[in-house]
Amino acid sequence: MFELSTPELTPETATEAEANVVSKAAREVVVEKMTDNLKSLYTLALRADEELDILRKQNKGKFTAIFQKDSPFEAQSDRFLPYMVEVADELGALLSVDDADYIAKLKALMRKVQLLNGVLIRFHAIADGEPVQSEPETETERPESREGSPSRLH
Repeated sequence: MFELSTPELTPETATEAEANVVSKAAREVVVEKMTDNLKSLYTLALRADEELDILRKQNKGKFTAIFQKDSPFEAQSDRFLPYMVEVADELGALLSVDDADYIAKLKALMRKVQLLNGVLIRFHAIADGEPVQSEPETETERPESREGSPSRLH
């Protein structure tokens, strides 16, 4: 199963974060780690889009978007790759974001990555015939709202 990883928080980086200033080196580490995570997600997205193509040919999967309009995504697509492109573009922009906006942009990006990860994992579990876990029960696992809930696939 895919898991998100983040760089270690040291007293030095914690002090920087508190001051809302993140060094270029710390930003590069974050971008590198997230790029590795996105590579794994990309593979899952490609497989999911192939499955969606098969469902469409079977006259199933009649939906207009993976994520609802009130999700944090700008993209609206019935495939996963446009969402991946949006996340990749935002990740690339993180290196040049102003210090004042960096933490907020990073949190928003992490939220999108977490939503994509959750939906892709659930999609593949359903496609593979595996039992799907119910909604998250703990506060750390529970999305703040239903904003990223996927539309029905079948």
